[in-house]
Amino acid sequence: MKKRITWVDTAKGIGILLVVLDHILTSYVRRSGCNNLLSALPIKIVLGFFMPLFFFLSGIFIGSVLKKDFFTVFKTKFKRLMIPYFVWGIISVAFYEIYSKNLSIIRFLELPFRPIFVLWFVYSLFIIILVFYLLQKAFKIPTVFIISIFMFVLGNFISVRFDNSVDSWTVLAVGLLRYFIFVYLGFLSKDYLLSSNSKMRINLSIILSLVALFILNIISVNIFLIKIIIELFIGISGIIFVCNLSMLISSKNVVKITLARLGELSMQIYLVHKLVVEVVSIAVFHFTSELYLYTVFNLIITLIISFLAIIIINKLKLNRLFWGI
Repeated sequence: MKKRITWVDTAKGIGILLVVLDHILTSYVRRSGCNNLLSALPIKIVLGFFMPLFFFLSGIFIGSVLKKDFFTVFKTKFKRLMIPYFVWGIISVAFYEIYSKNLSIIRFLELPFRPIFVLWFVYSLFIIILVFYLLQKAFKIPTVFIISIFMFVLGNFISVRFDNSVDSWTVLAVGLLRYFIFVYLGFLSKDYLLSSNSKMRINLSIILSLVALFILNIISVNIFLIKIIIELFIGISGIIFVCNLSMLISSKNVVKITLARLGELSMQIYLVHKLVVEVVSIAVFHFTSELYLYTVFNLIITLIISFLAIIIINKLKLNRLFWGI
């Protein structure tokens, strides 16, 4: 078993909390009609970088695939990512079809090409790993980095020109193109991140990244290239902030018990939480429509139910099927 790195797990724990929080707030917007909520500056700053963060953290350890042949990488990552993708995809489609009272076999058949709900991340990560392997074997690092920048620009162009909702046909292409650069930055940063622990550097990085997040989020421009440069640096600034904050606090016992534990289970929580949020949000909204109470109750109940689901699935020894581990 690989030795776990506490600050990485802490960063994943922060990331999965942001993911769940984003989906809770999105459900609130859908039910309350408060459409300007997610564009509020504090929420934009807090929730504007969690997907780049997750891809970056995945990239820190992606270099290990280069020691294997392509077929082994494909087979291993298919079991780890795509089997849970299809299992949760079938469950999610069934949930959606029943919830919307619009039963159709077509949506099940579309799963190999069109993810549902949050599962685009799992599928995109699988594709990114394979593309990373092929590019890294074929080219040197500077060339791959230039390709990743081109991919980022192209992915943003496609997301602007075409529908890029979580259930769209383009979400996989956009996921690969927009987020490959963050995986690659994680790969390039690994040695530095795992060896550098100067408190002065960590504190300075936290302060500067917070300032950058604030400034970048208040800039308003309509020029495409400038907008995507800002988006790129928002992602990088958020990554720097969370990684350094995690290094600073990961030695605390309460962090190890909470955030680091959440990080260890981040993929399992990611796979199960969306369905839980949708069910819980209905009940909580009937109880209270006050934003803060709604958010706190929903977050606590969602995490508790997600943990219970993980425990039950593991007790039934179905973890390989549902989690790929």
